[in-house]
Amino acid sequence: MKTSGDRASWLNEVADAIMDGGAMPPSIEQLCLIIPDRIVTSRNDGYNTAAAAFGEARRKDFRAGQRVIIQEMVAALREQGFVDGDDRALRWCKPLDGEWQVKLGAPARSFTIRGQHERRLMHERNLLGERSEDGDRIGSPGILESGRARPFQVEVYKPRGSTKLMELQVHPLALAIPPMTARERDALRESIGKDGVKVPLVMYQGKVLDGRNRLYFASTLNKPVHLEEFHGTEEEAKRHVALLNLSRRHLTAQQCAVAMVNLFGDEADKESLKALEEGYVLGAVKRLSSAPKLAASKRADRGPEWHEIVAHKAREIGVHVTPSTIKRMKEVMAAPETKAAVERGEITTTSEAVRRARAEKGKPKPLPRDANAGNLFNRLSTIVQNFVAITGEEMPYAQSVSERLDQIEQLVPRVRRALREQRMIV
Repeated sequence: MKTSGDRASWLNEVADAIMDGGAMPPSIEQLCLIIPDRIVTSRNDGYNTAAAAFGEARRKDFRAGQRVIIQEMVAALREQGFVDGDDRALRWCKPLDGEWQVKLGAPARSFTIRGQHERRLMHERNLLGERSEDGDRIGSPGILESGRARPFQVEVYKPRGSTKLMELQVHPLALAIPPMTARERDALRESIGKDGVKVPLVMYQGKVLDGRNRLYFASTLNKPVHLEEFHGTEEEAKRHVALLNLSRRHLTAQQCAVAMVNLFGDEADKESLKALEEGYVLGAVKRLSSAPKLAASKRADRGPEWHEIVAHKAREIGVHVTPSTIKRMKEVMAAPETKAAVERGEITTTSEAVRRARAEKGKPKPLPRDANAGNLFNRLSTIVQNFVAITGEEMPYAQSVSERLDQIEQLVPRVRRALREQRMIV
């Protein structure tokens, strides 16, 4: 076999084109016109195959090389019973649905080709994402989940019953909710194919806030949709998304936690930072006698922490997820692969999610369970007090862990000098 390059893509595209030919089976000439445009490396593969088939003198004739590739793929499909007919009309011999192995090259390698049903499922999974029902891994996050999907073209009903073709995009808030399972998606596709889209798409800021899967199937199945505008603040939009989706989907506690962080995490960051700043100011005004007491005072004054705010907002919309789960999920949010696995339902325990997130980020040993900002500040304050007692110097009050660390760095050489003067160290 002289074919060079991405053999899997060439084989699949040739098989798909013949399989989809139906009553108008394609010819080799037609395949040579349509297949190369679907292969990313088609021109380079053509150069290398032309050189292998006809010698270096014809390397630049990449189209001749592409024809050789297509002819070899057709020959392999014929030999293994997938295709019959002459080069003017190539017909598919197998069922239209299924999954098969085709052997290419010497030594022979097996490549997978898929029927129409399997290709459709794979396309939907790649675009929409998919949740697992039994814990098996299901691909990577979908294009839509990643916010990289192009607008969908769909017919939209106008007030008097006529329709207008529009391009609609999905709002980022809608992507906070994990994707459907294959079973849920199949049921929705069947319903829309039979009865159309009965529930309007909810629009917010010009994009689809609720109904991303209905939008996709309406576009794919050429079904018109009704639009309904959501009037409210961004906070109300978040509540709308959560109430509609989390109430009608069977999600794990970890999936709910990730969804709540997606919806309320940024807002909680702002509120917790504001509460922390107010607490520091109040603590500074009180000026208690000792640093440990002052630290304890600040901890009481600064109000609820980030994870408590997210959990509280979740409870307000009827989603019950514990602050501790939210707190541990924040670490998972910084590990993209682990977060995607949680959203798909592959990871069903918080401890496993955290373990995999740390492994993904290359974290060595985790900090102690009580190593929060307040405890760290107290411990560092104790170190500063001990150093000050040795040097006899005074240090200004620090307002953060980072400032305490800076003070310790300043004091270390002075402590070392003082201990050498007392001949306690050499």
